[in-house]
Amino acid sequence: MKNIAGTPQIIKLVNQNSIEGFIRTQGPITKPELAKLTKLSLVTVNKTVETLLAEGRVEISGMNESTGGRCAQYFVANKNFCCYIILYYDELQYVGVIANAVGEIIYETIFNVRVDVYDEVMEDTFHAIDALIAQCGGKQIEAIGIGIPGIIENNILIDIGKIPSWNGVDIAKIISDKYQLKVFLENDINLATIGLYYDGFQRNVHSLALVFLDHNVGGGLIVNGELYKGSSNFVGEMACMPVCAVDLESGQRQLRKETLEDRILYLYERFNNAKPEEKQELKTELINVIADVLTYIVCIINPEAIVLACCLLDGSDINTIRGILAERIVLKSIPRIVNSNGMRKNGVAGMIAFCIRESIPVYALSSKNSD
Repeated sequence: MKNIAGTPQIIKLVNQNSIEGFIRTQGPITKPELAKLTKLSLVTVNKTVETLLAEGRVEISGMNESTGGRCAQYFVANKNFCCYIILYYDELQYVGVIANAVGEIIYETIFNVRVDVYDEVMEDTFHAIDALIAQCGGKQIEAIGIGIPGIIENNILIDIGKIPSWNGVDIAKIISDKYQLKVFLENDINLATIGLYYDGFQRNVHSLALVFLDHNVGGGLIVNGELYKGSSNFVGEMACMPVCAVDLESGQRQLRKETLEDRILYLYERFNNAKPEEKQELKTELINVIADVLTYIVCIINPEAIVLACCLLDGSDINTIRGILAERIVLKSIPRIVNSNGMRKNGVAGMIAFCIRESIPVYALSSKNSD
């Protein structure tokens, strides 16, 4: 931990945030281990942990085995100290969740939401938040997190949103002023990327790309274990990528003035309405489009893993995509490729993780741009 100049009160708060952050993320943990991680003196760690215990923010989880000296106590976050309210937008609905201090979901429900008229979407959003607050039973609410489609910069939806009346409006400030709580707004696919990474990849993978090809098109990127958003938060906005499409009548492959989202939605519509004998041809075209996209990703980013979210693919299709990549890229550079259809679940988990990290000042490291 870097030496920080400031008043004793500021230094004390920074130390407390740092120690609480390590207890939350790495507990059960002992005071000597905290001193080593934070590079603070054991005296400072002792005083700070005692303060956290007195405030109920952490608790003792056990003792280590003594080898002749005094037994060291293990500390963990008190999961009942506070809670987080989560709204995750998905196709005219909010998934409403209450999570405890360590991210466990303790309540979940669904709210319908109208999106075209500003007053209506705000009314539905406030209704959802009010209903979730009522379920918190008086517990301290640490933050509200809202996951929505679109480009988000400084907590403001600035473009390509599925809630058009929110474009350019500081929704986070409006909600924060109303409830006097911290409010975090983040892109839905970025959140799904965070949720996926923490759920199954964090221990063994440092770079991961999510490619979402379903009712809309988008992506997310993890670099060095952190969400990477680019210089203007545009990373993952794959919908506008031009694609080389096949004319299904002539079979000729040609570059059209067509975006990836146009092509994917066209293929989905054709597939859902096609006769059984036509579906394989459509799936072959879908596989080729996806293989092209993955080729670009591997050549530019070279991630260790790529997660596809496409409900039309199965295990054999993933193997076919790997085979196409093997014809273009050296084998050692082909990443692990998996297909996942749990984007809503991953998005909620990502929003919870995002809120927990961002609500601890020293640990506000969930996103990284190219500055």
